[in-house]
Amino acid sequence: MRKAAVVVADLGGFKEIEVSRSSACEGCSQNKDGSCHACIALGDGNRAMRTKARDELGAEVGDRVIVETDSGTVIRYAAEVFLLPILLAAAGYFVGGLIGGEIVPYIGALLGFAAAFVFVKLVPAKRAENNCDVRIVRIIGRQESTDHDI
Repeated sequence: MRKAAVVVADLGGFKEIEVSRSSACEGCSQNKDGSCHACIALGDGNRAMRTKARDELGAEVGDRVIVETDSGTVIRYAAEVFLLPILLAAAGYFVGGLIGGEIVPYIGALLGFAAAFVFVKLVPAKRAENNCDVRIVRIIGRQESTDHDI
């Protein structure tokens, strides 16, 4: 997956970049007139996201760049966020059914669902500390110097 970004900070061999978030409902007519309930609930104010990117091209702060993430990585993260809670809730329900009782399967499903969110919060964050999945693949615009001291 490729996306345009702006370099906002130099972190040594890495750069902090700002990427504009895309939304699944950008083309929706309700989003355009401000009546979309999901956009109102989530707040449509800040559409920018900051992350760390590997830089082997020598980008500078203010440069516009193209960043890339492998499609397999994006799919893996999506599976962790969307499928894992469902699978762990189902496993919890099944284990609770084996234990017995009328309410135990529901408690097991709830615990499995909660465990998935703990996993999603801790494991990818730890993985991100050790590995950077985003890399700068092209510099599309260098910032011109704007210092005009007299």
